[in-house]
Amino acid sequence: MNDERTISGQTTMIWQDQARSVVRPIVRVMIMFSVGMSAALFLVWATSCSDDDWLLLRREPLAALVLAACDAWPFFAGCFVLVLVMLVGWYARGFSRVPEANRRIHYEATRHGLTTRDAANFALTVPWTSVVRVYNSDHTMQMVLVAGASRLVFWRAFAAEDRAQVLNWARQVKETEP
Repeated sequence: MNDERTISGQTTMIWQDQARSVVRPIVRVMIMFSVGMSAALFLVWATSCSDDDWLLLRREPLAALVLAACDAWPFFAGCFVLVLVMLVGWYARGFSRVPEANRRIHYEATRHGLTTRDAANFALTVPWTSVVRVYNSDHTMQMVLVAGASRLVFWRAFAAEDRAQVLNWARQVKETEP
């Protein structure tokens, strides 16, 4: 197989693509929110509880935590739902404002890296050497980069026989240089 081959592909982003690309960031934010909110609600409960509740906290800490959770769950659940709806709305509004022409993505893959271009001819090149981890699914390939960022490639842009070659290039074993 020729190593200097260029594999090209083009696709247009749709709502399902937007959902696939934002699920992980939304889950991450919601987990951080849950941990922070739990700590904050417990501190509020602990500072405003009665003397009897403090004695219960010292005698039976687990029972006191259950009592705190029973007091705070409606507020916690309401804030959780509100933040979730706001995040989903934020991403949906942002995607709906992108013109149809800018949703078209063109990929060029070589043995050196992957170049992604949009309709405005803005290009982002990712060398394969900067790819740390590759997650492959039926619809997408997600590459985690050295800097911690990630890039999503939509498989429907490529022909079936080209997908395997692009995946092999992305997963290539990095040789250590002397």
